[in-house]
Amino acid sequence: MNGLMEVLFGYAQKNLLPSYLCRDEAYVASDRCVERQEELVWAALAEGDRIYLKNLLNELEVIQAARDRAAFLYGFHLARELAGM
Repeated sequence: MNGLMEVLFGYAQKNLLPSYLCRDEAYVASDRCVERQEELVWAALAEGDRIYLKNLLNELEVIQAARDRAAFLYGFHLARELAGM
């Protein structure tokens, strides 16, 4: 993304995305469940094994960030196409 798209993405991520996500009851319930499950798995792992969970969760965050950017870009692209119709 170029600089302007990064600014727009940052704005959308900070100011728009949370308001859309909180409207989805299934998302909110699943988010809570994931947090609880992560805590349970973390507690069940031995200290030395927790690094594997941490690394996995970090990689999942990288993947999700890429998906978020892609969704923003294709949404923006679609909006531009529709505006040109």
